[in-house]
Amino acid sequence: MIRPRHPKPDANQAAIVEECEKAGIYVWVLSDLGGEVLDTLMFKAGICIPVEIKVPGQEQAFTKGEIEGMRRLSSVGVFPLVATSAEEIIRVFEVRAEIR
Repeated sequence: MIRPRHPKPDANQAAIVEECEKAGIYVWVLSDLGGEVLDTLMFKAGICIPVEIKVPGQEQAFTKGEIEGMRRLSSVGVFPLVATSAEEIIRVFEVRAEIR
C-alpha cells in the first residue's frame, strides 16, 4: 500500500467525530494514514464499522486508495459506511444493533 504524504481530513470530520463520541461511539481516527485505510473505525455495543467521512456533495469523490480499500473490505464481508453527518452514523449503529 502506498500512502500519500499528510492526507487532509474532510472539513466536517472533527465535528462528526465529536458528535459520535457524545453518542457513546468509540472512534479511532485513521485519516492520517491515507491510502486504502478509511477515515475512521467506529465501535459501539460490539459493532465495528469502518467509516469514510465526506463533505456533503462529495459522497462519491473517492481516491483510488479509498476505492480499493472499500473493495477489499467488501470482499471479506465488511461493508464500510460513507457518511456526511454524525446522524447517519448513529442511525446505522442503531439499525445494526436491532438486527443483532
